[in-house]
Amino acid sequence: MFLLVLVTVVSASLFGPYGPTASQASCATVPPSSTLFADWAYTYSNLTEVRNAADRIVEGVIVDSSTSGCELIVTYYTVKIIVTVKGNSDSSLITVAQTGGVIGNSKQEVRDDPLMQIGERVIMFLNFDPQNGIYGTLGGPQGRLIVTNHLVYSLNVLYPDRNIDIINWRISGLPETALWDQLR
Repeated sequence: MFLLVLVTVVSASLFGPYGPTASQASCATVPPSSTLFADWAYTYSNLTEVRNAADRIVEGVIVDSSTSGCELIVTYYTVKIIVTVKGNSDSSLITVAQTGGVIGNSKQEVRDDPLMQIGERVIMFLNFDPQNGIYGTLGGPQGRLIVTNHLVYSLNVLYPDRNIDIINWRISGLPETALWDQLR
């Protein structure tokens, strides 16, 4: 099943004034597995634009996750911060929300924003929602890079079959130190 999701609308409706609007325990049914197609609110031309727009830039490891939702699944990832390059550095753990996830046998995933994985090392360009204390990545896949063996990759390089054309750059095995030099 395919769903069209307008991320600007979805992100505004994911949270009530006190956190997620629904939990899997409150749902009578969970949607079938589906691929979501998103229309991202903004397309960044380059990493400098993403850096400038971010409230916080961190490198961290995904250490835990929880899901909620009925019609639309949302996953809340706990990220253990290794380095903060920009923004608040007073906490070593943060929560980052991502549209999609797995509840039981049902999986929802945005085609051009693959689900994060526990143990994954990431560099994230984040916006903070002060109402619920949760972060979101800027521009979905534009705001997340994967680090493997101290080399950095953009999602369009790691997932060529996904046609992640919203990312206007390709990072393929750039040493971490070179990326940090560009971002500072």
